[in-house]
Amino acid sequence: MRLKGGRRRPWIAEGSYGKWAGQLSRSASHFFFLNPPLEISLAHHAPRPWEPNKYPSPQAQAKRLPMLEAWVRQGHARADDFGEKAHRSAFELAPCTKLEVSGAEEVWTALGVRAP
Repeated sequence: MRLKGGRRRPWIAEGSYGKWAGQLSRSASHFFFLNPPLEISLAHHAPRPWEPNKYPSPQAQAKRLPMLEAWVRQGHARADDFGEKAHRSAFELAPCTKLEVSGAEEVWTALGVRAP
């Protein structure tokens, strides 16, 4: 999870833990549930930049891509904190303005700002 911004400034939390999303939503003004179709989610993983904090080389990362894709495919059925069920629950219980979107462009439009 990353927090962007600072004290008394807008911030964005992004991550894959349903319980953290639920806790952060208590002080949030908006909750965007980014829920793209499976095909789009999978398409974003292959071209991602090398993550040296996780993998010793770009080749090692590419070798793990099938495992990552399998994990993503299980997201709808997962019962743990990473699954769609936990995220949907956090979204539904959030006491702020909520919008479920299928792409980041919809978030920028809803906020009235230009995409980076």
